[in-house]
Amino acid sequence: MDDKMFNLLEKMYSQMQEMKENMATKDDLVKINQSILRLENKMDTNHKALYDGYK
Repeated sequence: MDDKMFNLLEKMYSQMQEMKENMATKDDLVKINQSILRLENKMDTNHKALYDGYK
């Protein structure tokens, strides 16, 4: 019984370690958010430029 429990815990631990490796860190999320904001600002500026000729 103890061996089965130990094996189960060991398997759970290894799976959790794999999940942890695949998770994004706070720094990763900050970088992604900054990139998205830059793209949104660029798109907004370019989008307004498209309509300048029609005014």
